[in-house]
Amino acid sequence: MERSILDTDVFSEAIRGRSPLIRAKAEAYLDVFECFSLTVITVAELVDGLRRQQRDDRIVALMSDIRAGKHRVIPLGVEAAEIAGYILGDLQRSGQTIGNADPFIAAIAIAESMPLITGSTEHFERIRVLGYPLRLDNWRVS
Repeated sequence: MERSILDTDVFSEAIRGRSPLIRAKAEAYLDVFECFSLTVITVAELVDGLRRQQRDDRIVALMSDIRAGKHRVIPLGVEAAEIAGYILGDLQRSGQTIGNADPFIAAIAIAESMPLITGSTEHFERIRVLGYPLRLDNWRVS
């Protein structure tokens, strides 16, 4: 097992614990690494989604966990920002856009040399097809 970045979808499912498969993989991961790694982009996506649902209580709980060190948040550095710009441009040029958040999450994973755990492999495969060294893992499949 390798320290990895959890994409927004898998992180949300791991926290809620509704999927037995994801729950088991999340527990095994936490046994080794003690906390999840996620990007600042995922934090923004989670806060956005919870704010739309008017779940400020869950935002407060999430941010409290992050500030307490229960989750490791990886920032967007200059190297990752540059990679994201390339990815966004290449996806746009090829007509394979996947929104703005996922290229930033992928770029951070690439810059950090960490696998990305996601259930949205079809989105991220578009980045790999373009030749970017993005490593993917999907906890939704056994």
